[in-house]
Amino acid sequence: MSADNPLVAAATPGGSDPLAGIWIAEDIQAILSGVENGSWIDTSLGAVSAGLDTLALISDPIGSSPWSCPA
Repeated sequence: MSADNPLVAAATPGGSDPLAGIWIAEDIQAILSGVENGSWIDTSLGAVSAGLDTLALISDPIGSSPWSCPA
């Protein structure tokens, strides 16, 4: 493979977030970040997001599960 190929995406520097795509972990991380920073807006948004994601899981457990996503 050639590095000059414009159709091949370049690797991103650094690593990816290990919690990316795990919605409940992202919500908890947002709540904790808001509490640590003293930001009531971030804390509120994280709590609302966690509540709505929980409601989505309760109303549609199969569609909300991470295993239902096509690979």
